[in-house]
Amino acid sequence: MWDFTCSDTFAPSYVASTATLRGSAADGAADAKRKKYEFLGGAYTFAAIDVKTSGVWAKESLKEFLI
Repeated sequence: MWDFTCSDTFAPSYVASTATLRGSAADGAADAKRKKYEFLGGAYTFAAIDVKTSGVWAKESLKEFLI
């Protein structure tokens, strides 16, 4: 099972973190998705696919899909 999110790099809510840490918006979205689906336990294999509008992928997404 997967869930895709595209975070806007330049959204006011992300600018402070993305200006100092590359990929922070995408990584934060991946963490939120993982927490959202915790209730599934080990019944499914879950992959959060998170990319920013500037093209930066979440670290978790890179490990899962771009090995």
